[in-house]
Amino acid sequence: MKILGTDLGELAKGLLRPRPRARRYVGNPLSWEDFFHRLAARRIRYVVLRWFETLPAVQEGEDVDLLVMDEDLPRMHDLFSRRRTSLPCDVYSVTGIPGSDYRKMAYFPPHLAEGILSRAHVLKQLYCVPSPPDHFLSLGYHALYHKGYASGLPSRLRPADAGLKLPHHDYQRVLGELATSLSLQVSVDLESLDEHLALQGWRPPFDMLARLSLKNPWIRHRFFRQAFTVDPLRRNVAVFLVRERAVRLGLATDVQAQLEAHGFQVLQVTPLELEEQKRVALRLRGGNWGRGPWALSGGPPARVIVAWDPSPLPVGGRERSRYPLLENGRILRAKNHIRKHILRGLGRRERFNPLHSSDNDVQAWEYLQVLLPHHVDALSLKVRWLHSPVPR
Repeated sequence: MKILGTDLGELAKGLLRPRPRARRYVGNPLSWEDFFHRLAARRIRYVVLRWFETLPAVQEGEDVDLLVMDEDLPRMHDLFSRRRTSLPCDVYSVTGIPGSDYRKMAYFPPHLAEGILSRAHVLKQLYCVPSPPDHFLSLGYHALYHKGYASGLPSRLRPADAGLKLPHHDYQRVLGELATSLSLQVSVDLESLDEHLALQGWRPPFDMLARLSLKNPWIRHRFFRQAFTVDPLRRNVAVFLVRERAVRLGLATDVQAQLEAHGFQVLQVTPLELEEQKRVALRLRGGNWGRGPWALSGGPPARVIVAWDPSPLPVGGRERSRYPLLENGRILRAKNHIRKHILRGLGRRERFNPLHSSDNDVQAWEYLQVLLPHHVDALSLKVRWLHSPVPR
């Protein structure tokens, strides 16, 4: 099966490489209650995402799922052991810092995660948990976009021959009870919940759904039943987003010159005003514009460069494993060169990611619908003209 023109089996290989995981173990001799007292004493901003009603009791074989503010994550490290203990927990940061991410992504789009943390309340005078509306939405998000069919929720899309393995938790009962307590008129099945979450602004953006679909058959069946393709006369487009720190340092013009030196034809350059930066940052890249593995965050997208590649390069096996949605090897090569060029001379504590890009044609046009909706038709005509065999 193909998604965005790429074989699914090849895409999945990119997720199999060993890397830091969100799983941690509370160190001995702490108990769960001791652990949460330490978090409270340090004023760590966190929530226990779900199954918190029985705390401090945790069923044997179960773990505790925590969402934590990025800047508070380092202040928790000494509470964990390097060895496995009987107190496992999964720790996710707001922007998906490596080692506290979900499959190289933020667990939730960061603006949703920040909202959950800002509205948290205290249970039993100790445990920080989501507000009831956020509890319902975040549990529904987890059931749909992380687990899919494995949640056990009914679905009209489930293949008839698919086996049904019962989950450890009764998502249908718990979500149904939460919906009733909140007076929500929503059926507790995968498709109805997806429609409800979309109306509440909780459905992941397209590029995030594409990555989640690699391990979630329900997402593939719901959103990627047919391979997404682009009209051949609209292909070879790439959207580059110069981030705010690079623009502030006066490097945007250099980025454009480097792209042209690598063989791209720049079709349009558009700066984004502050309000536009905030709007599009929430809707692209899973909302994740944090610092990632860099010392500093590059900030939100501040300038859009739309480019066309007359001769796309193939994507090698190693590149494919690391960037499973990439369709044009020139995008990655240009981006890596530009990063090295821009960051040359900066100390390790000053380095940041200056540039983000689309990975394929479908994503490029999706980005443009968000970034430059009033320019899409004109850009489409321009690209068709470039593909035309008529001599120019």
